[in-house]
Amino acid sequence: MNTSAVRNLFHPSAILTVADSFNAETVSINDFLILLKDPYYEEGYLEKEINKVVDEYNGIAQVFQSF
Repeated sequence: MNTSAVRNLFHPSAILTVADSFNAETVSINDFLILLKDPYYEEGYLEKEINKVVDEYNGIAQVFQSF
């Protein structure tokens, strides 16, 4: 996995929330990348979008998605 590409998506001080059906955990970018090295993610998994909100103003859109 190209971790530098993932790092370029976020501000260095960004905080991410990782959630499953039962728990939610707030992690740093470094901790998130460690989680992505878990075999569960490396072997692949299925994501299903459960909600999407699109806000648009003057031709600029912001999309919030929940999986």
